[in-house]
Amino acid sequence: MSKILVRLKMMGQNGFQEIQYRVTNFKEVWNEIIDRWLVSNEAKFEKGRGAQLSGVEFDAGDDPVRWMGVTDEYAADKSADGYPNWLMVRTGELKKALTERGATDWQEALNPMETLFGTIEMGSFGMMKAIWHRKTRPVIFLSTDDRQMIRDMIGAWFNGDPPFRKYAPSEVESYDAVLQTRMTDLPGV
Repeated sequence: MSKILVRLKMMGQNGFQEIQYRVTNFKEVWNEIIDRWLVSNEAKFEKGRGAQLSGVEFDAGDDPVRWMGVTDEYAADKSADGYPNWLMVRTGELKKALTERGATDWQEALNPMETLFGTIEMGSFGMMKAIWHRKTRPVIFLSTDDRQMIRDMIGAWFNGDPPFRKYAPSEVESYDAVLQTRMTDLPGV
């Protein structure tokens, strides 16, 4: 039986600098994920439009998320406030907080290897509303599509696929040349 061992060692040579950067700095990935998550949240709120009484369900893998409908009385109050038949939107503050970067109380911390983002300030009305309704209408969650988007963005980052910068041909050629030299230097190859 033959065995092949492949071991990558990050080196400071030209061909490896971009790869080394990509495995130690995910800030571009975090920015792309945040922007796409906000767009996804907008779609979640749009899906709730017209479902004020019936409610709406979102695919979140093994644990589907359901926004329960409201009572007829509450629906009448919302209509009087200008948001008829739109589930999870009464003043628009919660929707804005979860769909707009830089909205009231928006916070983000982008570090090379981790990120924290969203409406984190617990004193905000929108966040208090989200906490109050977390059992009947959980609003902060990752859908199945959100989770796939995160996987896709990380893969695109490492592969040099859009929306990220492609590897320059010189980087790939240098990498291939160094790899070939290393393979040729192995005893018995």
